[in-house]
Parts: sequence; structure tokens; C-alpha cells
Amino acid sequence: FFSMSGSDFVEMFVGVGAARVRDLFGQAKEHAPCIIFIDEL
Repeated sequence: FFSMSGSDFVEMFVGVGAARVRDLFGQAKEHAPCIIFIDEL
């Protein structure tokens, strides 16, 4: 189970938030099956 806030993906620099999303889904694939919960979307 992975839980993150939508505001955790907002950064000052372009591409940093997208990289965090990719990392999150990469970790989820490694620990499959799992649930990703993103709050504040």
C-alpha cells in the first residue's frame, strides 16, 4: 500500500513531479500486487 498527497508531486522545477510519479509506480510494480492511494486529486 502506497499513500501520497497530490501536493507531493508539485515542485518548482519542471519534471521533478513527473519523476516522482514514475518512481512511485516503479516501486508499486516491484511490490505488486499493491494499492496506490493519491489524496487531494
